[in-house]
Amino acid sequence: MKRFVVLTGDSEGLGNAVLRHLLRRSEADKCIGISRRPIEQIAGFEELTPEQRSRYEHLSVDLSDEDAVAEAIESVKRSVDAEEGEIASLVLVNGTGFLDSDVAIDPSLRELMEIL
Repeated sequence: MKRFVVLTGDSEGLGNAVLRHLLRRSEADKCIGISRRPIEQIAGFEELTPEQRSRYEHLSVDLSDEDAVAEAIESVKRSVDAEEGEIASLVLVNGTGFLDSDVAIDPSLRELMEIL
């Protein structure tokens, strides 16, 4: 059974590092990456091998849009079901979109976010 890892924030930074690690680590895993950016803007995408690209699916989704999130969930389900797989992990990275309002209220939180 194919194992799927779904991760957010795959376009750069920590999320992108996790994506590249997962694609190098195991030929059995498939990765579904989610970020606002289109696939052409995923850092290092051009460096992925053809085999790694075949195990990667990207969804460009604004996670602050509830309708877009609902469609992304359905898309993930379709991908997993099409390969009779299972979701092995859900990795949430770069949730800053949900923290921006908190930082506006308390700017000292920005330092904590940068430490993470």
